[in-house]
Amino acid sequence: MVRSRQRRRDRRTHDDSALLTGTSGEFLGRRPLPRVLRLRPLVVVCGPRCVGKSSVAVVIAGDKARVVDDRGLHQAAVWRIRQQRWSKALLDEPCLVIDGPVFLATRPAAAGMVAALIKLRVAAGLRTILVEGPVDDGSVQLLMDAVPPEQRVTLTLRFPVEGGRLRFAQRICDELGLDRAVARLTLAVEPWCYLGARHYLEGVADDGRER
Repeated sequence: MVRSRQRRRDRRTHDDSALLTGTSGEFLGRRPLPRVLRLRPLVVVCGPRCVGKSSVAVVIAGDKARVVDDRGLHQAAVWRIRQQRWSKALLDEPCLVIDGPVFLATRPAAAGMVAALIKLRVAAGLRTILVEGPVDDGSVQLLMDAVPPEQRVTLTLRFPVEGGRLRFAQRICDELGLDRAVARLTLAVEPWCYLGARHYLEGVADDGRER
């Protein structure tokens, strides 16, 4: 039954502009990744802040992938300008995660260089994972548009609804040695996010230890 559902999901998303959505928990290794996420050379991970984009990107990419944040990307671009070529490490890395590129719309030269890097990697059959930054300023869109739709997939993450939020909080309660009944209190956290719920429960645990 699970395999049948997975095959139907793959068929729905294996088109020219593949789009997937779900919570981070659905893509953190608890179930097989959709085929389109495993095969397409460019994966774009989007979603609100603290939704788990970076964690999901690492799972999709694999433990041995190279991860470059916005600062590292800037340093690599400076090296590219000076040397007139990208570093071999970025060009030849089997899977590269570009985590949180921002403000590329105001740096068109840098945007063009990074887009060219992604195109080179796609042409070489190498995978690149783009992770939307803390500010949705269109940087990721600029980069993903460099690759034809049939060679990329966009994964938009969302926070779970009440039942999923409660299960997450219960797992944190187990980690902290709290009664699972406390988990329901996190449903009142606004705006709700994984980190906010965890911080709330850690505060409850700290209060209990201090008494």
